Amino acid sequence: MRLVCSTVFVLLGGLNMLGCQSGQIDARTVARLGPARDVVAASLEAMGGLAAMRAARPIRAKAIVTVAANGTDAYVGLQDQVIDPVAGTLEFRADVPQGVWKGRAAVGGEGSGSIVSADEELSSRLADSLVTLIGAIRGPLNLLDPQTKVTDAAEVRVAGQDLIRVDVTGDRTGAQAYYFDATTSILRYIAVGPMEGDGLKVAVLRYRMHPNGLAFVDGLRVMRRGTYALVGTGLLMEAEYKEVVFP
Repeated sequence: MRLVCSTVFVLLGGLNMLGCQSGQIDARTVARLGPARDVVAASLEAMGGLAAMRAARPIRAKAIVTVAANGTDAYVGLQDQVIDPVAGTLEFRADVPQGVWKGRAAVGGEGSGSIVSADEELSSRLADSLVTLIGAIRGPLNLLDPQTKVTDAAEVRVAGQDLIRVDVTGDRTGAQAYYFDATTSILRYIAVGPMEGDGLKVAVLRYRMHPNGLAFVDGLRVMRRGTYALVGTGLLMEAEYKEVVFP
């Protein structure tokens, strides 16, 4: 198996580079990353570096969020969000016909919010979608959590792209696998949920590099798994970001 690394990794070794980026990643974290340590470190570096990511938070942004609903019109709304990718929290505020919906979502927790709605099913979907959203925004940072353990890393090809799939267990977001671009090491997909049955959903990520040298999610879609492909056609939620402001 070949893992794609930057020139710096060839010269210094991925394990040493991972330690230099963070200054706080201990040997146990490196051990949990196992065969994925180089691609995870390269992904964090490509996004601007872990130290810079830790310093530049919280992030404020506006997001157009779409959440599908069963048998009813989808929710589409503009949200003001305050995001801390390192801590894994997202606070939000949105104007809705019933008034103002605001609340908080956290990785490994539940979404909450004050919203009055006759459609309780849609209200629940809105809260759950924001938990999924903060997990996707964190991206490779999820792999640094103490609960997450890498079980495998292998080259795969998805939708004509050469990727490195990193399989995990114990991930607080419910992720089963992360798919990194084999050339740039940027995270492209996250598979979340049970692998059996129709419960698996796939987050499709798109990033933008900002003037401060940090990459942040520009947009993402959460889709149902396809029958014969990783990404299906059933849209569960979508988020488009604009006016992203770092402290």
